[in-house]
Amino acid sequence: MTSGVKPQEFLRRTLWISDNEGMNAIANKTLFAALTLIGFWAPPISAATPSVLAVIDPVPKAEFESVRKSQIQQQLRACSGCQILNLTPYDSAGNFDPSGLSRQLNNVPRENAVVVVLWNKRFEPNADKGVVEQIKGLASQGVLFVATAGKPEPRGATLGLRRTLWGQTPQVVIIGELTERERLLPGTFFGPEMLTAIRPPSEVMGQDVAALMFSARLVSQLKEKKSTEWVDFLRNKKATSKRMWPSIDEFFGR
Repeated sequence: MTSGVKPQEFLRRTLWISDNEGMNAIANKTLFAALTLIGFWAPPISAATPSVLAVIDPVPKAEFESVRKSQIQQQLRACSGCQILNLTPYDSAGNFDPSGLSRQLNNVPRENAVVVVLWNKRFEPNADKGVVEQIKGLASQGVLFVATAGKPEPRGATLGLRRTLWGQTPQVVIIGELTERERLLPGTFFGPEMLTAIRPPSEVMGQDVAALMFSARLVSQLKEKKSTEWVDFLRNKKATSKRMWPSIDEFFGR
């Protein structure tokens, strides 16, 4: 008993403290149960977030809407939770405008997204350095880029991929295109930076659909790994393949 406190007062204080401790215990248990119930029923954020295939495509906007979009939807038919986002920079007439690429890259989703680029060009250090740094920054944050190997402009010379825009960033997955005879499409930019090359259906050969086919399979399985793990996973798959150009199934299964 505390010195100087009457027995009646000590008993009253003891009972008051005990009652409050009891109430606190009940409240804590109730709160814990409620939080547990909420946590049990709330779906994981990643499961509720759709996977996005962001597209940068040099065809005119009208052609993208009338032709390319249906090609993409066909590739994504097995991925009901996937969405298409057109990030192509256009001019006022609806034509592809590469000068707006940096602006559009600012709109790239940072999570649950694959960016597929159906265009490549010669790297111009003075003009392209800022864009390359932007691509590298996004890739370091886990944004996945898939780019077509590409080909030169008419009458332009073919190049090694290390001399192209999308060949400047090691984390970019570069996909080439094969002919019906399993050879690289004539004039294609080439080099060890290319992960693999794929033969598209004959009716769309030469339209950079190979990179689209690959990225569609990637985005459909995107949530099976962390975004920062995918590039190494794909390269390890290639390293263990016995084929010069591993098929899509070798990377993603049937």
